[in-house]
Amino acid sequence: MFDDIFGGMFDFNGDGHTDFLEEATGFAILNEMMKEDNDSDNVVFNVSVDDSYDDLGELSTEDKDSRRDEIEEQISELEDELDDLELDEPDDEFLHLEWEEQVEELEEQISDLKEELDELDS
Repeated sequence: MFDDIFGGMFDFNGDGHTDFLEEATGFAILNEMMKEDNDSDNVVFNVSVDDSYDDLGELSTEDKDSRRDEIEEQISELEDELDDLELDEPDDEFLHLEWEEQVEELEEQISDLKEELDELDS
């Protein structure tokens, strides 16, 4: 195919040529490295309900408004991240499974926050 496309870096058998399997291995290694770089760029919000908000009925109106603003901001950030993630849907079957897990996690976090927002408004 391409002789020494990687400059011999993946010429594992030392024959001076990079064959198809060596190229494929090189691409797989580089793809994995790029994936790790992309993963570090993605920020996943871990949302947990603060114990101080367990009984939302006891919050003052000012506290409820403040908490509502916090929740709406978190929802907005998560929805933006979800939109970005949906634009980057991978074609690769194995990468797609991981992508689906990330989408489901974000959707679950958004749903949990919306439920908390509904409880706050009732």
